[in-house]
Amino acid sequence: MMRFWFVSLLLSLGFPAFAAITVSIGERQTIPAGSISEKVGFKVVDDLGNPSSGVTVNLSLIDSTDDPVLGSLSEKTADTDSTGQVFTKIESIEVADTYTFMATLATDETQFASTSMRIVAGRPTTLTATGGANQLIPLGQDSESIQFQLSDAFGNAIEDSAIFLTLVPQSGNTGKLTPSGGGAMTDDNGEVSTRLEATDTQGSYLIIAHSAANNTLLASAEVFVIDSIPDLPELGIGQAIDASGQSLETQASFTGGVSVNSTPKENVQPDDLVFIQGNVQHDDLVFIQGIITPDNDHIGQTADIIVVASYIPFATTEQEQQFLYMLNNRGKTIKWDGDIASIVAFRRNITLYETQMVNIYSSKFLATGTLDIWFGYRLADDTIVANIGHPFSINILPPKLGSGIGQAVKAKGNKLEIVATAASFFTKGVLVNDTVKENVQSDEVVSIQGIIMPDSYDIGQTADIIVGASYIPFATTKQEQQFLYMLNNRGKTIKWDGKMASIVAFKPNVTLSETPLVVNIYNEPFLITGEVEIWFGYRLENGTLVYSNDEILVTVE
Repeated sequence: MMRFWFVSLLLSLGFPAFAAITVSIGERQTIPAGSISEKVGFKVVDDLGNPSSGVTVNLSLIDSTDDPVLGSLSEKTADTDSTGQVFTKIESIEVADTYTFMATLATDETQFASTSMRIVAGRPTTLTATGGANQLIPLGQDSESIQFQLSDAFGNAIEDSAIFLTLVPQSGNTGKLTPSGGGAMTDDNGEVSTRLEATDTQGSYLIIAHSAANNTLLASAEVFVIDSIPDLPELGIGQAIDASGQSLETQASFTGGVSVNSTPKENVQPDDLVFIQGNVQHDDLVFIQGIITPDNDHIGQTADIIVVASYIPFATTEQEQQFLYMLNNRGKTIKWDGDIASIVAFRRNITLYETQMVNIYSSKFLATGTLDIWFGYRLADDTIVANIGHPFSINILPPKLGSGIGQAVKAKGNKLEIVATAASFFTKGVLVNDTVKENVQSDEVVSIQGIIMPDSYDIGQTADIIVGASYIPFATTKQEQQFLYMLNNRGKTIKWDGKMASIVAFKPNVTLSETPLVVNIYNEPFLITGEVEIWFGYRLENGTLVYSNDEILVTVE
């Protein structure tokens, strides 16, 4: 009744009411990522069916998770022309997804129209080995899965595309890939996977993949068949849990560790692998491996191999977060809810040998933090045997700060004496919205974090964390000025006179340990302009100052 009254009023004043907004052209397009779409039009008519000109229409694009996509449309708001239409188009979107165009009347948000737009992967430009390279495979056992991924220039996976797979053994070696046939079609993740079948000939085996759609795209992965067992750090006797969650006795034992090859283009040779528990950098090529010696009662039984992990990022706030993951049978990391019953198989239906090698991961880490890894096997009755009480831990560190080397000094009378130190320092630098920047705007919120690995001789001691900085404003005269500052225990910037004795604690009374020491230095705008250099470190109770030999540098504009 109200709408009829409102329409009648508009008509009596000579203004026909807006009756509808509809899609006029360009609906349901499909375009490759990074392309410009055809224009999409929306038409507004009044209750009499006549085009309505001069009507303001708001235009937006929404992704499949209902989040707005900013900066992607040629027009974000427009007034209808003499035909009652407004037009817009996608100028460029790099992420493959199904998007929704929305057109809404500015004066009445209940009046809207929409149409879908499908962005698909573009032409294949990249073929990479994504998992399974550098495996060490015992004689007579199948390899773990070896994966290759095909993607476009924007990293979108290309599915249903043929990849040819070729095995190139060392001279005199023989081997077969499974599945046989020489190739496979990429799945919805753009991946194909293969395995080296069990062989009695030790040596290296090279698997080469090339794309049928673009024969210039090649990738390779090398694996090694060995007759000896790698020397891995001991993880001790495992624990067994039955399907109801009750603990069982077991004599299964575990070893595991990570090896590092910082040159990804070079192949890792078995003799080069030195397995450790400890620290790696996020851009290192790592190879994580475990070995299970199953319980005698379980040898010969069929089981699933399982791998789960806990990841704790180096927190940028005082609130620490923990995330749980597991590896599926394609070697992909997926979230885990912590329920033992929901753990998926990493390897399905394998026969347990007296020595069961598990090639867990071979790639780079994409984040920094602490990773704890558990692995084991699940029997047909759902009994799980794993290194539950003894995970192996990896600290994934950001890039080194300069050389990464620290410097130490100690006051001796009125002089400073240089002291030897093996402390090392790491940082991502200055981040704005998780992007590393060397130049920032004065009003941008920046995040600066440093990581310290203390000298082994300092482990167990109590220390104060300290942060200092120098600031050189953009000179308004020929005379350049430099100002020195430090952060107090409330994170406030205060002036510093440059004397060692006057440095205040940023974080007092911290016990140094083998765990990386995270220093969250700054998390707000600078609100100045000029050149800023930041250093950080720790001060022992005996007065020795250990600090980063290089500074975090940033230009504030």
